[in-house]
Amino acid sequence: MHMGPQGLLAHLRGRYWPLSGRQTIRRVLRKCIACFRVRPSEKPRLIGNLPKERVTPHRAFINSGINYAGSFPIKLSRNKTGKAYLCIFVCFSTAHLELVSDLITTAFLNALKRFMARRGRCANLFSDNGTNFIGANNELQALSRLMDEKRENIERFLADQAVQWHFIPAYSAHMGGLWEAVVKSAKTNLKRIIGNSLLTFEELSTIFAQIEAALNSRPLCLVFNDPHDYEVLIPGHFIIGEPLNSFPEPDLIEVLTNRLTRFQLLSQMRQNF
Repeated sequence: MHMGPQGLLAHLRGRYWPLSGRQTIRRVLRKCIACFRVRPSEKPRLIGNLPKERVTPHRAFINSGINYAGSFPIKLSRNKTGKAYLCIFVCFSTAHLELVSDLITTAFLNALKRFMARRGRCANLFSDNGTNFIGANNELQALSRLMDEKRENIERFLADQAVQWHFIPAYSAHMGGLWEAVVKSAKTNLKRIIGNSLLTFEELSTIFAQIEAALNSRPLCLVFNDPHDYEVLIPGHFIIGEPLNSFPEPDLIEVLTNRLTRFQLLSQMRQNF
């Protein structure tokens, strides 16, 4: 039985001063069979090759992933509330967010049509298998039914558009980490902006559009300290060729909430974020 490198070095220096003591002790301890048995090293896992869609150069959104998030409470009228859902389209560098009114096939297809009208037709769409949504939560079961029961209608529409829909294997959510990361970021940003506020469908759609701009403004590479390299590559460059900038607004952070209009209240939420 022996101590660790630091303790053993301190103990030896009580009587000796070994040259290159720390390196020598570590070299000796690495050969200790008892320590090796109680602290075995893990065998490195084999990592598969990236799919060809990840490494073949294409325009943005030619190969995209789809995922749903929600539900999000919305205000329908003075005394009536409802639910809305977020349909997320992710290519391998950029993101597109669409607010959906219901978990029905027509709502999803309309969101898909809006997406392709703005971003161009896709060649391949990737999504979770319907069984990945199965769980105790009623919302997750509804998502599962949408992706499973209506798959034939959705695939027929995509076939007419010459789009191939690929499902990842069941119970393999880790293979959809690309869109799961965007779901997490979108929910985090939404919580920071509105908190527990209840918004209308139009207001929530506006907030998600600005969250989309924030997601498409994150750096894609390391930010260097070179003073001449002041502009970093972001997903916005692949969409419009330049950074995504919002229009200027008056500073409303210090203004009391009861003095703001509804539009100004949303602006204040975004500025506080």
